[in-house]
Amino acid sequence: MRAPCISLKNGFRLFAVLITFLFSSMAFSSNAQHRQMHMHEAATSRNIAHIQTRMMNERLKLVASQKTKVSVINERYAGKLSQLLSNTQLSKEQKLVELQKLHADKKADLQTILSDSQYKEYLKLQQDLKDERARRMRTETQADPDNQ
Repeated sequence: MRAPCISLKNGFRLFAVLITFLFSSMAFSSNAQHRQMHMHEAATSRNIAHIQTRMMNERLKLVASQKTKVSVINERYAGKLSQLLSNTQLSKEQKLVELQKLHADKKADLQTILSDSQYKEYLKLQQDLKDERARRMRTETQADPDNQ
C-alpha cells in the first residue's frame, strides 16, 4: 500500500508548520518531560528531514545517489537544529548565530552534491519557504490584536 502523496504546495505548508513548531518548542523542567520532549524532537527531526528530502527530490529532480546523500545531510542538520533549539544554555541571539552557521554549513554540503542548476533551484526553494514564513508571520501579527 502506497503512502498518500503530498503535493508540493501542501509539502511547503507542512514543512513551514513543522519548522515553526520546532522553533517554538519549549523545554520542560522535569526529567521525564525532558526525555519525552527529546524523543518527540528526534521524531520531529526525522519527519522534517524526510519532508525536506521529498520536497527537494520533487523540485530538484534528484538522481538516486543524490537523494541518498541529501537525505543523510537533511537528517544530520535536522538533528543539529533540534539540539540547538533545545539548548537552554544559549540565548536567543546565540541560537540565531548558530542557526545561521548551520544553514551556511548545510548549503555548503549540498552544493558539493547538487549540480549548478539544482543548487540554484534549491536556493530559490529556500527563498520561497522564507517568503511563506514571513507572509504567515505578517498575517498572524495582523490577526492578533494583542501583538500590536
